[in-house]
Amino acid sequence: MKIALIGYGKMGKMLENLCFQKGYEIVSIIDSSQDKYKHEIDRDSLNGAELALEFTQPQGLVDRVQALAKCGMNIVIGTSGWYDSIERVQEIAIEYQVGIIYSANFSIGMNIFFQTVDYLSKMMAKIPDYDLYAWEEHHNEKKDRPSGTAKYITSILKDNHSDLRADFDFESIRAGRKPGTHLVGYDGAFDFIELKHLARERAAFVSGAVKSIDWIAGKRGFYNFSDYFKEIFGIDE
Repeated sequence: MKIALIGYGKMGKMLENLCFQKGYEIVSIIDSSQDKYKHEIDRDSLNGAELALEFTQPQGLVDRVQALAKCGMNIVIGTSGWYDSIERVQEIAIEYQVGIIYSANFSIGMNIFFQTVDYLSKMMAKIPDYDLYAWEEHHNEKKDRPSGTAKYITSILKDNHSDLRADFDFESIRAGRKPGTHLVGYDGAFDFIELKHLARERAAFVSGAVKSIDWIAGKRGFYNFSDYFKEIFGIDE
């Protein structure tokens, strides 16, 4: 399959390497922050690509997605921080009859963590004897605080804990070089429970994006990576 990379920073370079390993061909790199690459998204700059991987910044994401959709391109979105525009992106998928899959985190291990947090928090919501807490730790170059992954986990917790205070959020640490750690815990009078995910390297965050390429290629509509995850691993709601 012929792939267009939208964004060619650290994540884009990892995607290029993983795509090469899987036998995909990178035919276009579009990055408005670097002079040597194309800046505009159109049929010429896409150079015959069949699918686009969008790993950039949230600013301007809706415009980039619409430009790709106008070219009939299915899209994998790994950019975070744009979720206030999620309804518009869903409308674009429907309007242009393309397939779009997105996630706050494409790590397979993290998506297992999401499922585990969801299961645990549904049980713990029925037990008032434990206090919920959560924190994350990332390298000192990470810009968003809390991360998109932490925000997604928070949404799971708020869905399951109806009495959770509105301002509940992750405590966020930005220091050193660690790729990422997320922890959700419940502290009681006599014991405590903690769920923890640690990423060994940044490549974990893009591995699932490459895995989802073939899955989204023949589809139309708007999907979260959890849809792929649940189908592949046979997880019922």
